[in-house]
Amino acid sequence: RMDTAKKAIKLMLTKDEEEAEKLASELDSLNNARKEAENIIYKEAIKKIESDFLYKNNVMVVYGDNWHEGVLGIVASRLTEKYYKPCVVISVKDGIGKGSARSVEHVDIFESFKHTDIYLEKYGGHKLAAGLTILGKNINSFTNELNNYISSTTDDEYNQIRADAILNISDINLRLYDEINRFEPFGSGNPKPLLALRDVSIKNIRKVGKEGKHISFMLSDGDRHIPVIGFCKIGILEKILTMPQSYIVSLSENIYNGSRSLQLFLHDVEEHEEFDYKIDVNKLKALEFLINKTKSKIIKTDLFILVEKLNKRYNTKITAEEIICMLKKADNIQFALKNDILYIKK
Repeated sequence: RMDTAKKAIKLMLTKDEEEAEKLASELDSLNNARKEAENIIYKEAIKKIESDFLYKNNVMVVYGDNWHEGVLGIVASRLTEKYYKPCVVISVKDGIGKGSARSVEHVDIFESFKHTDIYLEKYGGHKLAAGLTILGKNINSFTNELNNYISSTTDDEYNQIRADAILNISDINLRLYDEINRFEPFGSGNPKPLLALRDVSIKNIRKVGKEGKHISFMLSDGDRHIPVIGFCKIGILEKILTMPQSYIVSLSENIYNGSRSLQLFLHDVEEHEEFDYKIDVNKLKALEFLINKTKSKIIKTDLFILVEKLNKRYNTKITAEEIICMLKKADNIQFALKNDILYIKK
């Protein structure tokens, strides 16, 4: 919150057009200030998370001096969505930290606070969201204890991939979509069915969206192709590209000029227990030549730009999937893929 709700209430109740315009302008200014404060804190938090590898923890606790307390909850929500991990965002002022937390379905953040409250001055909330007050000197100890508690209580079962049916692309059609939708409305207690697609290959993968955090691609069984969109799934790009056993999707419908077609929403992928891939020697040589030609010991590049560069420079038809599979299979190359940024250590 940037201010009280009084201005919004006055705007709803006033009958004076001039006063309404003035109040609307003030609210618009407050909203712009909120967006600016939110984005500044969000970027600072991401910088801390990435530089300190906080995304590897069970819960991410990030803090800064004099962050605006009114937007901490929004920032925590965005970080939880980005990394799919519980996140606590704390603003420290005069040695006192006030924070907001957001969580994911398998972690009860309020219960976690309850078991680490020796470090907290006060707290409140529920399973998926909570707030806290903490002395600045206790943040690091609280962070360690919170991570330890969540690690000890989180059941490995949440990592299991669940689906309501295993299908082939030939099973996906408008009739199936209409049959599923007879069970609407979907929501809590009646989730939309998830389908596991197997024996498919991936084509034309690319990142989409203003910030490039969504993924678009086609799934094919050789004869049929069906479009897939993965909203906020750039974080599992490596799993998508390493020939997973199943793509976990739900059905959606597109209507254009009165014509109906199907699109799949990607939820997750099921990896093989053992990774098996046959390397194309010529394509691996082209990749290794580019790696060895680079003077830097660690190469950092956008994966999709690397694909374009290899194909243009060496007249190959290499794909993002082939690059990641070759790197994963090769014994002499170390790599890491963070979203769409590829790091290769020579």
